[in-house]
Amino acid sequence: MLTAQLRKIQIKPFRVILLLLALAVIYYLTVHFSEFNTTMNLLENSSWIWVGVAILAMALTVLLGAIIQYTAGNSVGTISDLLVIGLAGSFLNRFLPFSIGGIGLTTEYYRKHDQKRSQAIVMATIPTVIGALTTILLILALSPLTFVEFTNKLHVSLQAPGVVLIITASVGVVALVSFIYRKRLRQVFNEVAIGLGGVRNLHQAIEVSGGSIVLTLVEAIILYASIMAIHGHLAFVAVFTIFIVLLLVSDVTPTPGGLGATEAVLILGLTGAGLGTSQAVAATVIFRFITFLLPILPGAIAIALLNRLALDRGDIPIKL
Repeated sequence: MLTAQLRKIQIKPFRVILLLLALAVIYYLTVHFSEFNTTMNLLENSSWIWVGVAILAMALTVLLGAIIQYTAGNSVGTISDLLVIGLAGSFLNRFLPFSIGGIGLTTEYYRKHDQKRSQAIVMATIPTVIGALTTILLILALSPLTFVEFTNKLHVSLQAPGVVLIITASVGVVALVSFIYRKRLRQVFNEVAIGLGGVRNLHQAIEVSGGSIVLTLVEAIILYASIMAIHGHLAFVAVFTIFIVLLLVSDVTPTPGGLGATEAVLILGLTGAGLGTSQAVAATVIFRFITFLLPILPGAIAIALLNRLALDRGDIPIKL
């Protein structure tokens, strides 16, 4: 049970300050280097029905994530426990790159269920590893013509000064975060390698892979709904293509939640697919609000729950 699990979690103030500064800089650039009035008008007149669809899809991804982790963990623990752990982990991942916080929290959860450290790491990292592999396979499975057409449009988007500045700022953020978290990044690379080496059960791999594909489709629906919310129109296959490229970039970007790189790829991809710059920026703002900012509240509640349980036991805090 969760009541016998994790230690108290503390987040250092400088991580919160760093996240807030990064958000302020990135979204200042994102909005102000498009047609500001047009972008704000699109946001103010967005369809609440489609926003609601995106929020419901986001809630479904949280449940799917818990089910996938339950499968990857050989049915150790409970789905409800893993749902709370997943929410708390998503909160930590807003402050740590490469999902380090979520992986660490899940690893400790399995350790408290009498799993050896090596096995706990395997169980915690299997969804991340298989998710990355399925993303690559999905990219390879898409029609090459889709990428050719998409690439032919990118030179127009690259000429936009706003996109160039956003990409430049993103590179700076990536470099800064890579330096700050260099020790933890080496650790997570080692743990992911262990996780990959631990996938030996074909049936389990198939189930997790199938779950990862379904999860990717639902996440792509969030992006599609965000575009429809600002009255944009793109074929779902184009949106799905952009989204899986986005996933691949996010997986290798050493920033919390792919911050910076995600916004740059989305704006570049959506404008390259045919949306206007203001539409692309507005859709990106809605998508990132739902997938990055909105989960912070339930994540903070999950952290508070874990901390209250840890306080009752007098455990030593986990400092991040």
